[in-house]
Amino acid sequence: MQNPTSTQNPTSIHKQCPIQGPGYESTNEDAARDPFSGYDSSSGESDRVRASDSIPTLETVTQPGITSVEPPANLKARLKESYDSIAPSYNQWTLMHRGHRMNYAMKLIDLLREERARRDEARGTAEEIGKHPEPSGLRGHAERLGQSQYVEKTKKGKQAEKVKVTSAAQPAEDPREAALNSITSVSEIAGYAGGVTNGNHGTEHESHAREEPSLLAEAGIHLVRLNDMKALEVGCGDGIPVTEALLLEELNVVGVDMSATQIAFCQAHFPNQAAALQVEWDQKDMMDLQYEKGEFDAIIAVYTLLHLPREEQTVFLARACRWLKPGGLILFNFPQAENEGEVEEHWLGLDKGWVYRSSWGEEKMMRIIEGLVGMKVLVKEVTEVNNPDPKFVWVIGKKSV
Repeated sequence: MQNPTSTQNPTSIHKQCPIQGPGYESTNEDAARDPFSGYDSSSGESDRVRASDSIPTLETVTQPGITSVEPPANLKARLKESYDSIAPSYNQWTLMHRGHRMNYAMKLIDLLREERARRDEARGTAEEIGKHPEPSGLRGHAERLGQSQYVEKTKKGKQAEKVKVTSAAQPAEDPREAALNSITSVSEIAGYAGGVTNGNHGTEHESHAREEPSLLAEAGIHLVRLNDMKALEVGCGDGIPVTEALLLEELNVVGVDMSATQIAFCQAHFPNQAAALQVEWDQKDMMDLQYEKGEFDAIIAVYTLLHLPREEQTVFLARACRWLKPGGLILFNFPQAENEGEVEEHWLGLDKGWVYRSSWGEEKMMRIIEGLVGMKVLVKEVTEVNNPDPKFVWVIGKKSV
């Protein structure tokens, strides 16, 4: 389930909700407490540090102020019914957001490569090329293909092949130039690095390609593989394009969506990856998810949090931080403007197009994520749009090692 926004005027409901979430009672100690970070200046201790091993709930997570619009009691059932009905139309409509999705998915993948290389080096198993890092990720590989360095390969008798990097001018027969000439897109670079897809969402994925020397490897270009990393994508929709990019990078993926229709699309798009146990699908409300502490290397929630009431957004982010491994990354986005909560009927002009949205807004949401124990914001960008869609803030955070 993924819903960036609306182009129609929504109907807002204005009913007061409890301050700081269910069960909260105001006390005189509140004046000494930062409502965003959970830091109690009177004691010098952090509530979240003390409760870091417990599962965050609405009763235990500090909320940033007042949530002044109460969502409908049947919110999740209405959302599921809506997306089950409108999924095909929605998937066509959201093609306009694919560029943003892929841009930040690639940023995430770049950072995952850096983290994997760091772990390899820490374990003392990094290859020589990992000890002299070059620009990381797919963009780095494309950049290196055009640099002046080239690779000379020589053999002496039966000795192993020796690679010598020379900083001289690039020769006409540079094997990396030939590799670049044969690659027409970033996704093809990823395909050479791992498996090969036919452009039909991996339905004819050639797993044997991973066992053979790739064109890039033959050209002296080595990618950091992500095949032992695990990602969770909530609100995965039909799996295009983010889940697809993660699978192409050889990550193991858990895709979650409330809509049975969207999960059926995922199953149709990636049957071979499911058969190989590289991906599993879970039709579920994201607030019902339960995972072990430190289970994932990456968590993605794109155009998803805005469908939750604001208190639940705070709780989910706290849980996601708990689910991440040390060094793990989270990618999510949210509307820049604050929105206490709204319901829109006939969204996308469809009779069953019902949707709910809310947002803490940029200032409050950033204070929430920065207040999570051990979380550091690596990327924070606001997308500029030239259509009725509002601006969205994109964030990538990293859990401390």
